[in-house]
Amino acid sequence: MADYVLAARFVVIRYVLLESRDKMLAERLNLSASEAEVISFVGGGGKTSSIFKLAHEFKTQNKKVLVAPTTKIFFPRKEDFDQIIITGNKSTGIFSAEPGSVTVLGQEVGPQNKISGVEADFIEQIFAAGLFDCILVEADGAKQKSIKTPAIHEPVIPVCTTKTVGMIGLSCLGQTIENVAFRSELFAKLTKSKLSDLIDVPKIYKLIVDEEGLLKNAPGSSEKHLFLNQVEDEKTKEAAFELIYMLLENKFKLDSFIIGSLKDNVFFFPPYRRNIAGIIMASGFSRRMGQDKLLLKLSDGMPLVEKVIKAASESDLNEIILVYREPKVEKIGKKYGIKTVYNQHAADGQSAAVKLGVEMAEKFADGYMFLAGDQPFINAQLINKLLCIFKNTTYPILVPLYDGIMGTPTVFTSGFRNELLKITGDEGARSIIRNNPQEVKKVNIPESFRGIDIDTPEQLNFWFRHDLNF
Repeated sequence: MADYVLAARFVVIRYVLLESRDKMLAERLNLSASEAEVISFVGGGGKTSSIFKLAHEFKTQNKKVLVAPTTKIFFPRKEDFDQIIITGNKSTGIFSAEPGSVTVLGQEVGPQNKISGVEADFIEQIFAAGLFDCILVEADGAKQKSIKTPAIHEPVIPVCTTKTVGMIGLSCLGQTIENVAFRSELFAKLTKSKLSDLIDVPKIYKLIVDEEGLLKNAPGSSEKHLFLNQVEDEKTKEAAFELIYMLLENKFKLDSFIIGSLKDNVFFFPPYRRNIAGIIMASGFSRRMGQDKLLLKLSDGMPLVEKVIKAASESDLNEIILVYREPKVEKIGKKYGIKTVYNQHAADGQSAAVKLGVEMAEKFADGYMFLAGDQPFINAQLINKLLCIFKNTTYPILVPLYDGIMGTPTVFTSGFRNELLKITGDEGARSIIRNNPQEVKKVNIPESFRGIDIDTPEQLNFWFRHDLNF
């Protein structure tokens, strides 16, 4: 893509920045609430600061946290840890961490008050023993430089890593390679540059996407995240947004990206997926129920479809479209002031509702979230979680997993609009998901009951008796 085209785009978007202070890194990385994580940080420009910020967040959640570098790090501040273990002993018996604590592990304290890291296989042993809720690994040294190209032996990432975070400090922009890049010769070689050249967006893009670049050695099972740090003025904001746009346009897969400043504790959200339309599919025939299930009630007396409408109305969706067949369903939608559209082709199956919803969405919509009208335990928090993940990933399709099974709400970028308008039959957009597996970001939902839909009298009776007004 020509540079002048990108420049023109950013003249437009620079005025629609969204900003969030005190944003939790754990939320942006979609860290599991129920499963242990190993998060390895590579690159330059704020790895240690990110690790101890995350450690503090986990500590406030009463989790047991281990900071275990595989490279050298400076001895941490007293306020950053509860205990520190410096030993060559590779036995898991050395640990006795309490919930709500941070433990730092290293082999020895050397010159310049630096702690030498432990071997990756020991971290894997610790993880397998289930001793900590989260292990944070600084897996790459950069000598406090803001950008780095790894050498042949780097980075040292444990194979048990669940998330790999590549970091770049954008203070490097406009500086010469030889002055600000760690392993500057390798950076120049990878970007086909001279050491005296200035670092710019195309060079950083090359570092991100190259197999020998930023995310080198990330385990295949590991999620891949990008953190653009040191975004502290208009120049670096525009550069960060340009980089993300290039990654999106070239379909480079990132599970999430973070743009911001650890120093200022400010994070910025790109506008590329800002406007998401919610489409509630509520025009089925309820054949297994034997009557219109959408109007049936659980113990709180609220119709099933109203629970979904209420959740969507309380969420961050930009617009909500209710595709209905029964006038009573439309009446509920009108009560919440949402857009309603009658589905005269409901007999054609779910595809008719999908197409009608997409057609009725605002033309400037950046994406579509499809919600089923018979999922009464969907809430605004879940919708917002999926929206946040979708807006900060380069994957064009997002699907929640409930106990490992795909469900709804699903989200598609507007790039799939034409395909959505061509589907047929009663399986909705599942054919698009099936035909594009490499484009799908799957999100595990710990509260698996949220994905339950009510199809039969037996299910209705069960949940009527067990409904806890979730």
